Formats: sequence, C-alpha cells, structure tokens
Amino acid sequence: MNLLLSYFIFVVVFRSLTNTGNWLILFALISIGCKVRPYSREQIYVKADDHLTLQDKVTILKASSSVEDDALQASIANLYAQNGNWYQAKTSISKAVKLNPLEPSYHLSLAHYYVELNSPELAYNEAKIAHDLNAYDPNLDALLAKMAIETADSVEGASFVKRYYSANPQSSEAQLLMARLDLFEQNFYDAKKLVEQGLHTDSLNEQGWLTAFQVNNQLQDYENAELAGFKLIKLDSVNVNYYKQLAYLFEQKGDDKQAAHYYFETYKLEPDLKLLRNKLEFELSNGRYDSVLYYTDSLVAGSNYDSSYILLERARAFDKRYKYDDSHALYTRLWKRDTTDSVVLAERAIVQRKIAYLQRKKQEQKRLADSLANAMPTINF
Repeated sequence: MNLLLSYFIFVVVFRSLTNTGNWLILFALISIGCKVRPYSREQIYVKADDHLTLQDKVTILKASSSVEDDALQASIANLYAQNGNWYQAKTSISKAVKLNPLEPSYHLSLAHYYVELNSPELAYNEAKIAHDLNAYDPNLDALLAKMAIETADSVEGASFVKRYYSANPQSSEAQLLMARLDLFEQNFYDAKKLVEQGLHTDSLNEQGWLTAFQVNNQLQDYENAELAGFKLIKLDSVNVNYYKQLAYLFEQKGDDKQAAHYYFETYKLEPDLKLLRNKLEFELSNGRYDSVLYYTDSLVAGSNYDSSYILLERARAFDKRYKYDDSHALYTRLWKRDTTDSVVLAERAIVQRKIAYLQRKKQEQKRLADSLANAMPTINF
C-alpha cells in the first residue's frame, strides 16, 4: 500500500512540474499519506508514555514548531513541572511570559514555580500580576494570602488574608493565616482563638505551631507556649531557631537548668562560641554561678569538646560555689596545657590557698574535738 502510494506521488510530481495547480494536490496527498498535522498551539500536548523520557517529550514539543511560541514554552514548562524540575519549569514559563506578558495563566504558573523554589517574594509578585490580569484559579486567593504572610506584607497583604478568611472562615488554612495576621497586628487574643481552631483540624501545621508559640509567649501563657515549642522541635528537630526560642522562654520562667539545656542544643546545631561567651559573661556578672555550670555541663561532658574558655569559666563558677577541689582540678588542667598563662596561674594559686586554709581549719577543728574528748572524765557504770 505504501509502495503504491509512493509510486503514485512520483508519477504526479514528474508529469506535473509545469502545472502549478497540481502542487496543491501533491501537498494534500503527502499530508494525507504521512498523516502530518500542522502545528497548532491548542494541540500542544504529549501523552504520559512510560517509555518516553522527559527529554524525549521536550524534544517532541520543540519539533512541533520552528518558531518561538509562548504556548510551546508553557507546555514545556508543564512537562518539567510534572517531573519536579522546578528550575527548568521556571525558565521555560519565563520565556512564555516574555513572549506574551498579558497571559495571566503564565504569571500564575510562574508564581507556583517560585513557591517550589522557595522564593516567596518573587512568587508573591507574580501572583499579584496574575490577580491584576484576572487570572482564574480557585486557589489564587489562598496563594496570595500565604505569600502575603511569608513576605510580611503588612499593607496590601492584609487585605488578601482577610478576604481569604472571610470567604473560608471554616478552613483551617484560612484560620491559621488570619491568626498570623492578628499576631502581626498585635491582636493576641483573637490570634490565640484562631490558632487553636486551626490546629485542632491541622495539627501538623508547622507555621501554625510557631504562631501558637509566639502568641502564648506574648500573653505570658508559658505552659501553652512551652507545649507549642516542644511540638515545633518534634516537627523539625534541626531548626536551630526552635531551640533558641525555648531557651529564651525558660529564661523568662526563671528555669535556668532547662534554659541551659536548650542553649546547649542550639550550640550543637550552630556552634557559635560568641553567643555562648556573651551568655556566660552575663550570667557571671549577675552572680548566677549555677547557671554557668548548667550551661557548660553538657559541653564538657562531650568527649570531643575541650574549649579552654569553657573550662576556665567552669573553674571560676566552681570557685564561686565553694567547690574548690573541682575548681582546682580544672585550673590544673588548664595550667598543664599552657604553663605560661599568667591568668590561670594566678587564679589557680588563689584556689590553692583557699584549699590550704580549709585544710588547716579542718585540722584545727579535729584537734579541738580530740582535746575536748580527752578532757571529758571517764564515767564507769
């Protein structure tokens, strides 16, 4: 059949070169025989076939047109997005936006890709453009509200959040976003009520628990703030800010031991000796020597940790707490490390004199006790 068709086409071409009208017949025959359809922007679609790679699908789309076309670029972006290649998707849809900047769906897609790329400011800008161009998307209000909160837009963003909440007052997402806005606007009691409602439905919402922590902390409801802080660490155990805020919370409550524990956890995730030094100096200057020991206990207990600064502060704290033997042991350890350190040498000598004084006093007390015992008459019964 294919050979017969080919022969027929050859004969027509050969006999009709001087007849231009026959070229139209020739083109139609070739189109029908090869089943070729001209490129149409409405028909750009590649079916999800398992045997085709992503690059195969992109190549097929590009081959469907010899010109730069915005719909073509949008389709390529959609292919990349389906495979989670957000950067390539962003690149392709950006080309579509340049070719047709008034198409709202392109700006909306670009906004979603920026969300996936963790660029909330850019996502928010594109979402606002899509909104101004009257893009149709039932989730656009939610996207605008979320990005308004992410970027802390206290001017235009507040209207997006309020509109989304007004339209969806029973939605946990809308409740938590509105609670966040109330927190920004210092409406703490309203925020507390909304965040409790939202978390009742969506108990794994990390942003919601952060709002709960901050709101309860502002209201000095430390018990509920503490619970929210624990939940945040459970949801994200490597977020150093969650440990810091719990440390500050326990400081406010006057629980130095717990504060020290969470400062140490902070230090493990983010070894910042300057922060720790400032904290220890503050505690020492206020005579809170037990706090210094709490803060340094866990650090010194670590088998790989051996900071001279920490050891020196612990030696001083032990001295202030009248634990001279412990203090002397640390001073001796530091002195053996650097025998030329005049500060360590001088402070060690002071502690040695204190120990010697206490030993003499103990000996005197023992002699006195022995003398009294010998002076007492023996009573025989």
